[in-house]
Amino acid sequence: MVTVAPAFADEVATQCATPEDRGAIAHWMRAAWPMVVRMQPPGAHAAGRLAVGAPLPPSLGRRRIALHVDDAWVVRVAPPPRLADVAAAASLALGWRSTVRDLASCAEDAGIVLRVFGSVAWQALTGVSWLTPESDLDILWAPADRRELDTGAALLASWAAVSRVPLDGELVFGERAVSVREWREARAGARLLVKTLHGVALCTRAELIASLASAGDRGCAR
Repeated sequence: MVTVAPAFADEVATQCATPEDRGAIAHWMRAAWPMVVRMQPPGAHAAGRLAVGAPLPPSLGRRRIALHVDDAWVVRVAPPPRLADVAAAASLALGWRSTVRDLASCAEDAGIVLRVFGSVAWQALTGVSWLTPESDLDILWAPADRRELDTGAALLASWAAVSRVPLDGELVFGERAVSVREWREARAGARLLVKTLHGVALCTRAELIASLASAGDRGCAR
């Protein structure tokens, strides 16, 4: 997540196609809410530009606005918030706070750090209503080794089996990320769709697991 200096709100908002979106993005930036780094087009880094996005809340159509900002406009870079920190957010309804707190407690007991993005994170970060009855709990987790992967995968599977809230998100292996749900449901030997900042690839579970021990391994089919 990156925060862009509010002074550049008008310059960023001019990239939007409609007056409604321009107003929403200008308001977003003046509130100093973060944006998400998205897949980078070729040459963006060399040009000193960063591809980012802002997901509008349901009240504004839940559109995802794709933008570009100059590197020099960025005043803060941070990962998505920790699940444990979001659990205390007053903007979450009591039921959501309880759900988030329960999973955060289980992860803490297992020695695993879970982060959160999606509707839960945006509502906690902005105080604006993002959650709907159809919302998922989107977690972001980067296991350090095979032991943590096995422990965490078992924890998430057992929690998802009893929770009323659908669990999804991304499992991160170095610079690659795969859907938690796809990882959980994949058959042995199946190739999974893996996202990076520069494109997509197909990897097997074995290849991703091997990368925990060898971060330089990129044996994927492009």
